[in-house]
Amino acid sequence: MASSIDPAVPVAGAPTTASVRANFAAAKSEIEAVQAALALLAPLDAPAFTGTLTAAGTAILGGTAGAEGLRVVPAPGADARVEIQGAQTAAGARPRLGVAGTGADIGLSLSSKGGAGITFYTGGFTAGQLAIGHVPGAVNHLQLTGAPSGAAPAIAVHGADAAIDLWLVPKGSGLVRFGTHAGSADGPVNGFVTIRDGAGNTRKLATIA
Repeated sequence: MASSIDPAVPVAGAPTTASVRANFAAAKSEIEAVQAALALLAPLDAPAFTGTLTAAGTAILGGTAGAEGLRVVPAPGADARVEIQGAQTAAGARPRLGVAGTGADIGLSLSSKGGAGITFYTGGFTAGQLAIGHVPGAVNHLQLTGAPSGAAPAIAVHGADAAIDLWLVPKGSGLVRFGTHAGSADGPVNGFVTIRDGAGNTRKLATIA
């Protein structure tokens, strides 16, 4: 805003009391206007906003540049975005992190840095439930898919190779668990299921009628 303070007042020599007071009155008004504007951001270390906050450049939150907790980086021409939404837990809702934009189908990519992995926790980061490790140059991966009623969800292998094994690796002397065992008298073998053991050797599991 344009200042009403007269830099030539008080004049050299014998300024009048009225001229000095008038100039101080203008300064007082401008200082109060600045204070009112700053009050909208007070306290300065924890400003509060109502409505939409827009920043054209990079937005840094939770610290100074290089030591911040979150950095939002602009993407020129972006038409897809990440949205974070709170929730009322009393209504059984959960906070959400999702994708929105102009496209009908928009994916979400999540990555760590360097050779570090990604870990999913529950219990306020006290119990690790799923860890995804880093494999340099990986071209094959797992894909988890749900299923409609009457069909089975799948843990499937996808990737660049034409034929890819699925390797289930227990720890130490642990074993792989699956299915429910049911005892049976000696029955005729009617086929087999081919698998590989931990060393990569082909094994045939016999089936009975």
